[in-house]
Formats: sequence, C-alpha cells, structure tokens
Amino acid sequence: MESLFPNKGEIIRELLKDPLILKNDSKRSNGSELELDSSDLLQREAILANELNILDNLKTFLNLIKEVKTNLNILELENCYYSLQSLRKKMRNNAAYLKQSFNFQQSISTYVDTLHLELVSTLYKILTNGFWKITENSIQFTPTVEWGKDKVHIEYDTFMDFVAQQYFPKGSLDNQAWFILDMTSADSQEQVRAKLNTIMKEYMNLSRIVSMIKNSIFISGKEISYENEKNILVFSKSSSHGQHCVSTVLTSFEAVCDFMLDGLAFRDRKTLSYELGPLFNTEFTKFVKNNASIILESLDSPLKNLVSVINNKLTRLVAKSEVTNWTHSGKEIQDLLMNKQLYYNLLLDKVLESHISEIRSIFEDPKKSWQNLEVVELTTSNTNTMSEKIGKNDSDVQNEKEHHNAVSKDDDWNWEVEDDDADAWGDEIDVNIDDEEEKTNQEKEKEPEEEENAWDEAWAIDENIDDASLENGKEHLKAHDVGSLDKDHIEVTQLPKLFLAISQNFKSSFADSHVDEQYFAYKYNLLQTSYMAMCTANFSHNWCQLYVDMRYLIERDEKLYRIKELTRNLLETKLNMKYRIVCQLIRHQLTEFRENERNPSWDATIEKLLPYILKEIVRPLQKIRGEEGSRYLLSFLNFLYNDCVTKEILKWQIISEVNSENLGELVSLLVNNTDIQLLAKEPSYKKMREKFATMGKFLPLHLKEIMEMFYNGDFYLFATDELIQWIELLFADTPLRRNAIDDIYEIRGTALDD
Repeated sequence: MESLFPNKGEIIRELLKDPLILKNDSKRSNGSELELDSSDLLQREAILANELNILDNLKTFLNLIKEVKTNLNILELENCYYSLQSLRKKMRNNAAYLKQSFNFQQSISTYVDTLHLELVSTLYKILTNGFWKITENSIQFTPTVEWGKDKVHIEYDTFMDFVAQQYFPKGSLDNQAWFILDMTSADSQEQVRAKLNTIMKEYMNLSRIVSMIKNSIFISGKEISYENEKNILVFSKSSSHGQHCVSTVLTSFEAVCDFMLDGLAFRDRKTLSYELGPLFNTEFTKFVKNNASIILESLDSPLKNLVSVINNKLTRLVAKSEVTNWTHSGKEIQDLLMNKQLYYNLLLDKVLESHISEIRSIFEDPKKSWQNLEVVELTTSNTNTMSEKIGKNDSDVQNEKEHHNAVSKDDDWNWEVEDDDADAWGDEIDVNIDDEEEKTNQEKEKEPEEEENAWDEAWAIDENIDDASLENGKEHLKAHDVGSLDKDHIEVTQLPKLFLAISQNFKSSFADSHVDEQYFAYKYNLLQTSYMAMCTANFSHNWCQLYVDMRYLIERDEKLYRIKELTRNLLETKLNMKYRIVCQLIRHQLTEFRENERNPSWDATIEKLLPYILKEIVRPLQKIRGEEGSRYLLSFLNFLYNDCVTKEILKWQIISEVNSENLGELVSLLVNNTDIQLLAKEPSYKKMREKFATMGKFLPLHLKEIMEMFYNGDFYLFATDELIQWIELLFADTPLRRNAIDDIYEIRGTALDD
C-alpha cells in the first residue's frame, strides 16, 4: 500500500474527509481534525474486508436458494434436486455461515426445509394427478404429461428413473439420506418422509393397483373393462350368471392383460407381473378347469376361442415382463382346449349334475309323494339268499372290485365302516346316554308335528311305549305294521322305482358315447352315492325302511355296486351305535349292583334299556324281515345275553348272595322282554334263550339246589369249565363246594368217556 501511495499524509487527509472512518463527531474540536495513525486505519480496513467476504459468501446462499426456486418453478426437478443438495452442502461446510447467529442459521434452515417439502410435493402431485389417476373404480395411466402453467413436457420413464435413482437407490427409502437427515424441522421432515413412503408404496411398488386387480379378477359379480384410447382400466359390478358370468370373468382378465401389455411402461409391467403373475397363472388355469363344462360346451364354443386368446396373451406377458418368479407356457391350457375326451367327459358331468338335481327334486316335492308305500313280494330268493346280495361273496367280488377302482381315493362321503367296529364292545366304549336321548329329542323337535305324525302312520313306528307294553312285552301295531302283511310281502316307498328310472336314463344317455369307461363308472358310482346320501338324510328316523328300500332296489338291479356297498354298511353302522348304548346301559346297571346291592336303582334297565331295545333294535329288525332281519336279531341277542351280561358278570371276583338275586332278576327281565316271535322256529334262538334263562334261574339258588339241577341234566347247554366258573363265583371255597366241583368233573368225565 505504501509503495503505491508514497504521499502518506495526503492519503490520510483525504480519508479523514470520509465520515465512515471518523470515530464520532465529538472527536472534532474547534474545527481541528484528529490525527489517525496508519496502524489503526489498516486494522479497520481488514475488518471491512472480512465483513465484505462474509457478505459475499452469504450472497451465494441467496443465489442457490434462488436457483432452487427457479428450477422448481420451471419443473427442472432433477436440477432442483442437485441445487438443493449443493445448498445443503454449503450449509454444512461454509465457515462464514456457521459463524452467524443461531437464529440466523435456524431461519435459513427452516426455509430450506420448506424447499425439500415443496420439491417432494411437486413429485407427488405429478404422479397422482398427472401420470396416474387412480380412483375407487378406475386406473388411468398417461406416459407423457404437460405440467404447470407453462405446460412443461414431462416423460414418465425419465421422471421415474430420476425418482428411483435419487430417492430410492436401494429399492426403499433411506431415512439416513441427506434429503431427510439434513432437515431440522421435525414436522416438515415427517411430511417429506410420509410423501416419499407413499410414492414408494403406491407408485414404485404399485401396491394399490395390485390390490384393486387382485380383488376383482376371477370373482363373480366383478367386471373390468379396458379403454385403449384413454388407457384406462374401469372396475364395475356385474350381475351376470352362468355362462355369461364365465364370459364376464374371462373378458375382465383379458382387459387386465391388455392394460399391462399395451398400456404400461416396462418398469410397471415388470412390477405388476412380479406381484400378480403367479396369481394369474394359478387362477386362470384353475378357473378354466373348474368351468370347462361351460367353456367346452361345444367344439366351436366362443368361450373356447376367448380362453385361447387369453392364454396367448398371458404367455406374451411373461416374455415382455422379464420376470423369473413365474412362468406360463400355455401348453396345459391348450391341451385342455384340444382334448376331445375331456369334452365328452364334461358332457357326462353335465348329465350327472342334471340327474342329481332330479334326485334332489324328488325330496323337494311338497306333497312328499315319494313316501307313498306299496306292497311288493318278498321273494324266496330274498328270504333265503339275501346275504348273497348284501354280504360280500365270491360271485360278485370281481365286479365290485372293478367298480370300486373307479371310485376316487378321496371319496368325501366316507361311508365305510372301520374294521375295528367289531371290537367296539371293549373297555373303550363311552357313549353318553343322556346326550343320545337329548339329540334324538332335538331332531324330533325340528320336524313339523304334522310331518312326524305322517311318518308314524306310514311306517308304523310307535314312539310312545307305555308301562303295560313293557311289562307284557306286547307291541301295539298300527295300520301298516308287519303284522298286517303276510310273510311273503313287504312295503317299500316310491324311491326304488324312481331311482331305477333315473339310473337307466343315465346309462342310456351314454350307451354309445366316447366317454372313458372308467370315468363313466366313477360318475355312475357318484350318482349312486349322491342318491344314498340324500336318502339317508331324509330317513333319519326310519333307517329300517331305508334298508328295505335299498334291498329291494338291489334286487331289481344287481349292478348297483356302490349302493350295495353302502347298504351293506348302513345296517351295521346303525346297529353298532345302538349296541354301544345297550352295552353301556347294562354296565350302568351292573355298577349299580356292585355299589348299592341292597337297594339298587333299576332305572337304567326298566326305564331306559328295555324300551330302547324294543323300539330301536327289535322293532326295526322285525320290520326289515327277510334273512337279514332274523340274522341280525340273533346276532343282537347273542351280543346282549353273552357279551353284555354273561361275560361282564364272569369278570367279577365274587358274587354276593344279595347280588346273585339282583343278577337273577336282571336276567329274567331281559329274557321276558326279548321274546321275539319272528325267531320262534330258529333252533339257535331257542338254545340261546334257554341257556340264558337257566343262568337267571340258578343265580339266586343255593349250591344244593344247583347240584340238583345238574343231576337232572338242566345244564346240558353249559360247558364243564363254564359251570364250575359260575359255582366258584357264587360260593366260597368250602369242602361242600369242592365236593360239588369233583362231582361235576366226575360225571362230565364219565359222560365223555361213554
């Protein structure tokens, strides 16, 4: 400075004329000027230079802010982003700015935060109101928009590349990125974060669009249309049914495919394909298969052509999306459409459906005309050889196997009786008698009284059993009871005749068709199963009549293998449950004897067991008649006398004198109330009752009286070990008992030797 201006005094005089460098007016005295030394002046000069530099640095902040605003106004959004990034960098690193007061910095930072929010809001508005217009009922996409008052031209692909690269570089929002982390206002920061998350969710991942499409395709009552000119997908409700409903669903799916193929940018097509593709592939194939009978109604069906077109578009969609999480070659659908055998099988399905509807209409008849009874002949073959028709035998095993193979392994009806039912009388029996009675009563209450009376009159099932009938063992028969018919006739409903007609019509419909034989056999079995299921539901209180009807039906057509199989299980299934109840009632009574032998309650036997046996087992089996009726009655009596009573008593350790009388009375009650005239001529019936009655007779006797019976030959039906077991249970080990046992061995041994 001194080298430039050697006349130092002159310079000082000139500077003193400048009021800015004067200390104050008070330092002037009598018009004379104070001298200012050169060092003080240089110090002031340095301060001014520094302040000028600070102001210059702060001016760059103003320029950057103006630059951000300008770029935002002219929609140079990428430049705006970079300008904002530069501004934030200077705010972090500029020493002049950082030396300013806290309030100054806070004011600048808050204002810049608003620029962040304004930029993100602009992005959001362009997406929601420009490129995309999504409402509850429509999705519209525009690949190029003119935005703002100056109608700035914005390309979707360029715009989204910028958004994805700068805001979601890792495929998600980074909360540690400068754009969020540098903001100081928590409220503005949260607004920015919320808008960016919405952009990510709805416009990067397209979650709302995915949800709208997913909730509308392959759903009846929903319709989707695509307007190509406006590039808009419209969602609406549909009231179409049947074939029109299938057509609506398919055209809706085609509209979605067209929208994705022709109306979207590659990035969005790929996103939607990745999210929806597996669903498209699965549901389209499933829908075509489930509705194949409608789609393939005829060989030149328009729906068939539509499915083929959609199938090709779905294949194109996989290729154009370049995704790897699903594939669709189209071969499976194409093979389905070209399969003539399937076409004929579907025709069979349609015929089956109509025949099942015909069976259903029988039971929907308000007049219940199917219940009308008619008397048919109970043929000799029925009486003597019905076991050959109902039971398994070698003559029809092969035929049944052939038709059984046609039945699906996943037979939903599950009519089969488990093999271990025969062992159902073990310790595992656990039937709640009160629950069974309550269930029966509830079922009866559900039926109208008028209908119940009609059933009682038609089937002659007397629901009310009075005390007199229990004491005397007599049945009060009504108009159509078995006693009103001779032994060679029985009553059946109209169901066998009706089903025979339906069955014959079903078989004749495909007598000379191209339907696969095994598939036809499967469907024929399904027809029989459906018929049996509906019959069972409508015969819930009269299963014995159902059995009679099915037996008669099988007589008329022995090739009804499925009905034969189900009928065979019907009787045993019903009886097995009733046997369980009988077994538990007797166990209740025996337990009562052991726990309260001197004053036991007889309710389990008199009030429950005896009426139950008569009403639920004996009467129905008498109504069935024929060889099965007799065979199952004998089987029940053997079960009652031997399994339920005799074997249970023999499990006791000892029988007291009081309980011997109780047991004798129980046996007498059972004998007197199971006198079945239908079995009067059966030798096995006579022997069974005689042996059981003899047991009831000797139980309360003294040893001497029992031995007198033995000497008289009254125990000829008892084995030696069995008789000795009874004596050991009834009497203590005394010389008298040992002598009696020795006599039995001696006499029985002599008899064997002879």
